[in-house]
Amino acid sequence: MEKNNHKDNDMVTEEVKAEEEMQSLPNNESDEKEAEIARLNDQFKRLQADFINYKKNVEKEKERLLEFSQKFLLQEIVQVHFHMENVLNKFRENDGIKNPLYQGIELLIKEIDKVIQRHGLVRKNTIGEEFDPRFHEAIQMKEDSQKPNNSIIEEYSPLYIKNGECYFPAKVLVAENTKEDIKRDS
Repeated sequence: MEKNNHKDNDMVTEEVKAEEEMQSLPNNESDEKEAEIARLNDQFKRLQADFINYKKNVEKEKERLLEFSQKFLLQEIVQVHFHMENVLNKFRENDGIKNPLYQGIELLIKEIDKVIQRHGLVRKNTIGEEFDPRFHEAIQMKEDSQKPNNSIIEEYSPLYIKNGECYFPAKVLVAENTKEDIKRDS
């Protein structure tokens, strides 16, 4: 019976060892699986963050391109508007106010004005102001002792401001008064 008991003890011991091995194997495997899951989770979160950043960058780039193309188109419209105003002024000089063409151009100018204003552009008259390179582009200088030095005599294209900033600088003719320069230097 002792042999039987010893055999039973050996069998129990072997079963306990086998069970311990079985428990230790899955723990090692489950630890590896948990580590793999944690690594994949981390990788997923990083990819998700990268994708969110990518979407933000694409949106910013889209807005930048839209603003650029809109500015280009508005610049073209502003130039056409200015040229139409010059044509209208020539009609006025030649008493063409009653001409139907004059009235048609006047209507077109009003419509273009509405488009420009809808886009937040504000036109600012620069004639008589002092030249400021932030808002004006000097196309030409003209000696004129009757005007203050660096004052704007003529506007070739108008200044447009949007949100308080120069959107399109005015192209201008600037007075150059050498007498005033001499007085300042004295």
